[in-house]
Amino acid sequence: MRLFHHTLRLTRGLLLTALALLALGLSLLRFWLLPQIDILRHRLEVEISRRLNQPVSIAGLRADIHHLTPKLRLLDVRVGYRHPLRIAELQLVPDFAASLAQRQLRLQRFRLVGARVEIQRRPGGGWKIVGLPAGEAGGPAWLLSDGRFELIRTTLIWHHHADRPPLVLRDVSLCLQNRDGHHRLQGVYPTASGILRATIDFQRPTDTMLWQGRFIAEGKNLQLDDPASALLPWPLRIRGDLALWGHWQGGEGQLQARLALHGIHGQISALQQPLAIARADGELGFNWGKDRWRLHSERLALANADALLQTRFTLRGGQNSPPSLDLRGHLGYLNLARLHAYLPQAASRTAAWLRRNLEGRLQGDLLWHGPLDGWPFPDHRGHMEARLTGSEVRIRFNRHWPAITDAAVDIRLNDARLEGRLLAGRIAAIPIRRLTAQLDLSDPALPLQLHGETRATLAQARRLLRLSPLQAAIRHIDHWLQARGRGRVTLDVQVPLQDSKTFQLQGHARIRGAELALSPYPLTLHPYQARFDFDQARFRADIEGRWRNQPATLKISSGSQDTRVLFHTRVDTAAAPELNAVDGVHGAAALDGELRIPHREDKAAVLQLASDLQGLAIDRPPPLGKPARQRRPFTLRAWLREDADIPLDVEYPPLDAALVWHPKQRRLSGRIGVNQPPPPPGVNPAGIVVQGRLAHLPLDPWLDEAHATALPARFMPQALDLKVRHLQWHGQDLGRHRLQLTRNETGWSTQLESDYVQGRGRFDDGRLDIDLEFLDLARVHRLLNAAPVSAGTDVLSALTGLRLRCRRLLWERIDLGHLQLSLTPDPSPFGLQLKLRAATHRLEARGRWIPAFPGHTDLEGRFSSPDLGRFLRRIEHPTLLADTPARLDFRLHWPGAPYAIDPARLDGELYLRTGPGRLPAIEPGAGRLLGLLYLGTLQRRLRLDFSDLFAEGLAYERIEGHIHLRQGNAVTDDFLVDAVPARITLSGSADLRHQTVDEIVTVRPNTPLTLGVFPQSSGLAARLQRLFNAPLDSLTQSQYAITGPWDDPTIVRIRRNLPESLWKQPLK
Repeated sequence: MRLFHHTLRLTRGLLLTALALLALGLSLLRFWLLPQIDILRHRLEVEISRRLNQPVSIAGLRADIHHLTPKLRLLDVRVGYRHPLRIAELQLVPDFAASLAQRQLRLQRFRLVGARVEIQRRPGGGWKIVGLPAGEAGGPAWLLSDGRFELIRTTLIWHHHADRPPLVLRDVSLCLQNRDGHHRLQGVYPTASGILRATIDFQRPTDTMLWQGRFIAEGKNLQLDDPASALLPWPLRIRGDLALWGHWQGGEGQLQARLALHGIHGQISALQQPLAIARADGELGFNWGKDRWRLHSERLALANADALLQTRFTLRGGQNSPPSLDLRGHLGYLNLARLHAYLPQAASRTAAWLRRNLEGRLQGDLLWHGPLDGWPFPDHRGHMEARLTGSEVRIRFNRHWPAITDAAVDIRLNDARLEGRLLAGRIAAIPIRRLTAQLDLSDPALPLQLHGETRATLAQARRLLRLSPLQAAIRHIDHWLQARGRGRVTLDVQVPLQDSKTFQLQGHARIRGAELALSPYPLTLHPYQARFDFDQARFRADIEGRWRNQPATLKISSGSQDTRVLFHTRVDTAAAPELNAVDGVHGAAALDGELRIPHREDKAAVLQLASDLQGLAIDRPPPLGKPARQRRPFTLRAWLREDADIPLDVEYPPLDAALVWHPKQRRLSGRIGVNQPPPPPGVNPAGIVVQGRLAHLPLDPWLDEAHATALPARFMPQALDLKVRHLQWHGQDLGRHRLQLTRNETGWSTQLESDYVQGRGRFDDGRLDIDLEFLDLARVHRLLNAAPVSAGTDVLSALTGLRLRCRRLLWERIDLGHLQLSLTPDPSPFGLQLKLRAATHRLEARGRWIPAFPGHTDLEGRFSSPDLGRFLRRIEHPTLLADTPARLDFRLHWPGAPYAIDPARLDGELYLRTGPGRLPAIEPGAGRLLGLLYLGTLQRRLRLDFSDLFAEGLAYERIEGHIHLRQGNAVTDDFLVDAVPARITLSGSADLRHQTVDEIVTVRPNTPLTLGVFPQSSGLAARLQRLFNAPLDSLTQSQYAITGPWDDPTIVRIRRNLPESLWKQPLK
């Protein structure tokens, strides 16, 4: 124990002595150094400036002892002028033995704290520290001199590419140990989530090209911003685990890497968009030389949300050559919506189109050989090939057309030529049988070409087009055309990849055995074959089929404003029930039609039908009717709106109509012009107004038509105004007429205007009421006589009543007075009443008419005149008759209508009685007035035989007699003219049928013998009667026989009893 205690005391003593000596030594050292501090700082500035060949300034100098080791601290050191290298603190550890022996500072260790070091790649190769001169071999030789150099908390800035931002590494710690030409560089770079450690061993011969060494680096959970920018031509950000090892010699080297990265982001200039890789597993190799580099991998898996790529590749590059890639890869999946991001920059327009129009997933194999910026290899310096397949692909080849969905695709890419094949898919719910795509990527101006084919129903094809720019045309076509059937549809599409180019689409459809109908009209085409062609703006169709068993063709074309449907067929009334139902129309004729369907909802569709009607007979009265062989143009235009009235324009010479069809009421209204445009709209738009002029109009067929055809009131004209130059009735020209008809609720109102009749009428419920201003009876009489008897009978028998008023009844322009005529059913036969009044005469008659075949008329009445002579002069009869009141009673019967008087079949009785009158001279024609009294021709005989009695005319007291009519013969036996000079009696007959006469006229002069002027006592009259054995008055009479035709009869005196001298002079 004592030895232990002695040893312990000795040790303590020695330690205390050593400490005292050390303290004394340090004091002596500080005493020796401190006075030399300023001199040392100046010497350090000079020495460092000499070595660096750059001005160096040291702001401060301190000396410290750390762990018994003294060190110098140089504060705020600046190196250089223009871009000074700034060092916050430079620590120097002296070598005491060398420094004391040589009385000159020698360094054992060199440490930089907080330095900012910029390393720049030289244009000719090698590198340099900004602010420091390069050594003889291109690097700072002092930095590689023996010793230890440390950089603590240093910021390294590496300028590797002049055209990109430098690589900045902060808080880097480096340690460089140099001994006898061998060097070891160790570095630590802390990141936010891990540490990168690296060790480099190298040797430094005199020639920098012979430098060689090896290195190893390892990082865990790295988050490096652009660490590879110093090695690769693109800035990248890396996340993950990284192990690097390699070696180099001179300007060449090799690097191997093992990657387990979960993030690589950066911009690769050859690609469309920045690269973003979520996972990278595999091995990389990187070789570099003086003017070249190579990045390669035998196994690399890259994955992100867009794609999964397993590949092996080699990427080569150099200082004067663009990067070149050799790649073989397999795509596990590829999001087509992001395919554009991985295409080369040269395919920018293609990429933009892909970004807008592709969706889905692909998988397949890739091959690339050639420079990255050389695609699509027009000079054949490379080759690119891909084979991709996919499902659930959606292809939108144009934003205005429906996309192809649910597609299974097979894509081949060979350099710039892309070819695709659709194995399955749908467009607008239509299954696609086949679709091919071709695209030449070498020329952005060339479009993507698609060719598709499928079989679809017409309903499916229309649904496709309704989702296209043709939707307006197809929507309106669907409204008017209803089609059924199936067919083959093909599409040829040219999709431009440049916005300045025009999208082009050509579609074709072939339909067979289908049916097409024009709705809502009964126009159905079946079965037919059709060719439909459409593009991005227009739709066309050529259709062939049969309509009503007749060949028919349709042509449909759509434009930007409307769609036109042209059709041609033949109309056969035998096969068209809707036409066969029209009575009087039969045959077949060609028909052309056009339907214009506007694409605006506020415009009406226009339907036009046209035909020359050759082959179609229209059995209607002129001017509507025509024979089958005659050509006559017919045009109909209709403006069609859904649930609206339909305006119609009809041109059928001479008719020009502007009509409106009211579908709800199923009636027509409008205006029809005859040989003129339609009249302007009037105040009554409810019906049809007809106005115009005609050169010829046969009336009797129209009357027959009206009697035989019960036309519904909704199709009857509301008003008619026709000016006819030659109105014809049963072959007779009635002359110029203006016919005006206006329909009311119960019948018609009419206005007649011609050269022989003028007035108005009204027809209600079968009753005709006529009010005339004038009527030329002679003209009407001639027309009625020339027409068949049944012509007027049919018209009158169709009436339920007739009332006629005429203010001026004319006979050859002679005013006969005011006429009133009525026919009234009683109930059958008709009751007939007639009144004719004037200042000179009055006629009243009544009777009945049985219209049933053969028909019969009975009429009785009276004619009276206060002055028969005045009446005769009124009717322009040549007479001097004066002061003769007259009355004629008659009862007549004849078969037929009232107006159909046939003298040959006339029966009845006439009674004539006149008052006193005077006939100054018997003129020709006077006998016609008296009927059987043919005094006109008799006057010559009377003047010869009784010149002294009739030289001054004939004065009479009365004229009286009965005439009996039997089957056209007028017979009388008591007709007397009681004249002042003589009594004239007539007996005999006149044949009204043959206009001949057979009469005996007896003239008894009023002599003294016959007048009884002789005294009875004289006995003269008695003696004369005994002498002649006859009555006294018969002794003076004369008789004449009148026979022959009315115009030139023969008069023969057949008896004369006394000498002329006896009865001419009174006996004395």
